[in-house]
Amino acid sequence: MMWILKVIACLVVCKAVLGAFPWKKINGRCYHYSEDKQNWFTAERKCREIGGYLAKIEDAAENTILYDNRPQGINGGHLWIGLSDLDEGQFRWSIDQELATNVNWVSWHKASNPGHNCVAMYYIGPSWLDWRCSSAFGYVCETDFCF
Repeated sequence: MMWILKVIACLVVCKAVLGAFPWKKINGRCYHYSEDKQNWFTAERKCREIGGYLAKIEDAAENTILYDNRPQGINGGHLWIGLSDLDEGQFRWSIDQELATNVNWVSWHKASNPGHNCVAMYYIGPSWLDWRCSSAFGYVCETDFCF
């Protein structure tokens, strides 16, 4: 009986946290786009505070969906995603530290620029750039469930 109360309490708290922010449910996952320009570390923290993490993009289809569904106000700005190479040359997802195997770099941009350790989705198309983590961009959070 006690575990049922804990589950109910968790659902109430989760709904209060997740429900306070506009999450978009797309293909069974939930995303929150923020126009609040932050450095990569603050963006990651803000995603965690609302029950998510900077988006982990698993494949080209998800990448296109994230780009196509961004709010109009995001136009003209890059979006932080959850990929970085804080260990130079080893691009890993922040949520699980998994090495990225599916990357989508802008064709003219050289990845692994020294000092450019955090990855953002390019504002013109659904491709990626690595930037200085201290740069201020909007960001996209992801969570596995939303209400």
